[in-house]
This record gives sequence, C-alpha cells and structure tokens, in this order.
Amino acid sequence: MRKQLAGAAVLSAALAGTLAARGAQAQERYALDGGRVDIYNLAGQVSVEPGSGQAVAVSVTRGGADGGQLTVRRGEGGGTRTLAVVYPGDRVVYPALGRGSNTTIDVRTDGTFGSTVGGRWLGGGRQVRVSGAGGGTEAWADVRVQVPAGRTVTIHLAAGRVDVANVNGDLRVRGHAAAIRATGTRGSLDLDTGSGAIELRDARGDVKLDTGSGAVTVNGVSGGMLDVDTAAAAWKAATCAWTGCTWTWAPAACGWPACPRATWTWTPAAAR
Repeated sequence: MRKQLAGAAVLSAALAGTLAARGAQAQERYALDGGRVDIYNLAGQVSVEPGSGQAVAVSVTRGGADGGQLTVRRGEGGGTRTLAVVYPGDRVVYPALGRGSNTTIDVRTDGTFGSTVGGRWLGGGRQVRVSGAGGGTEAWADVRVQVPAGRTVTIHLAAGRVDVANVNGDLRVRGHAAAIRATGTRGSLDLDTGSGAIELRDARGDVKLDTGSGAVTVNGVSGGMLDVDTAAAAWKAATCAWTGCTWTWAPAACGWPACPRATWTWTPAAAR
C-alpha cells in the first residue's frame, strides 16, 4: 500500500522528550469491550501494552496549548468498537513532527480516518493538515492502549510514534507520518506506515511490514511468514545485511538468504 504525503514527514529527535512536560493535561480512561477495536488519533504517541480482563483499556492524555479543545468520541458498528480523538479545524500543529514536516489526511466528522473502519469501506470527510509548525490548533494526544490476550485491535495514527510491547493478539497499526516499534509480540502483526521507520524484535506469528519510506529492522521473528513491502525510493537507498535472523534494511541490490525459523516474502516495488 502506497501513501502520498505532503512533504517528507520526519519525526524530530525531540519526540520523546521536549513535549512531555509541555501542555500535559489530566488523563481520561475508557473501556472498550465486544469484538474488534479501532483507535484513531491525529497526533501524538501511542503505547500498546498487554492488558487484563476482557475489555481493551484506553487512556488519553491531551497536550499542547489547545489540548483542551480535543474531544473523545466512541462509536460502534459492524461488530467494531471505535474510539477517536477529535481535533477541531483543518490545521493541527504538532511540534514534535519537526519544522518543515507535514502530512495531510481526510478526516470524517467522528474523528475516524483511513479507507475502512472495521472492514467496511468508507470515504469522505474534511482535509486536515498536521504540521510541525505554523498556524492552527496546537494539540496532540498521547494514548495508552492495554490489550487483553486474544483481542483484535487496530491503531490509526496520522503523525507521531507507536510503541508496542508484549501484546498477545491480532494487532494492526496504520500510520501516515509515524515511526513504529514493536517488541515481544505474539499473534498476527500488521504494521504499515507511509513515512517512518519500522523496528520489530522478538515476534512470534505471521508478520506483515509496509513502509512508504523509512528503514525496516527485524530481529528474532518466528512464525509462518514475514512479508516486507517498501517504496521504490527506499529500495534504492541503502543496503541490507544479515546477522543470523537479524535483518536491517533500507535496501539496495542484495540477496536475501532464508531464515530457518520463518518464511520470508519480499515484495518491494522495484521488483515488480
């Protein structure tokens, strides 16, 4: 899947630090039971961790000078529970994205975005630009998601970072200008970002990784399949190197020896 982004959205090194102490507000907590869960946020950091009980627990902490203008909307349809952080207006300022970086996305009135919700094809909405500087609503939301074993969860993030640790379930992450890191996962894992690096360590189960631009690092994966897809520009950019079952790639012309613990399927654009 290929995404067209307005400019090269690269997260600044300040993502994890400088904004943490700025504009933080009270944490809000929600519980989502039932079938599938889809979570939407335009800007911020998302952490995904193991949870207990039956419900997916979600904590939302608003940030930024205009963080108080954000609302949280929950919905249900087609067997899917949704939680969306809703941003006012059509311009969102998220300084951690970095000056000069931005991404534009169509957002529906309920705060959801992307082509599908719970497998249902959807469209429409207003065009929202998320940028690292300039005029607009300076706001973001840091979201913590606790996933009980066996649950199916999809994370949608326009700009920021997603960190996944020790989750046992069916997990999908859909980013636009977002870096993704996952460790210690068990079950099906599908990580897709338009612009940003993907790092995966110690995963068991079928894995699919897709990045429009950005390096991919894989270490200690076992299961039925690992499928990596990237844009032609990244394909021509750098090198790939193996050390056992560790593969760091932003690749160039090199071969791919098979890892004995998994089946590796490569489908880069340049090879099609």
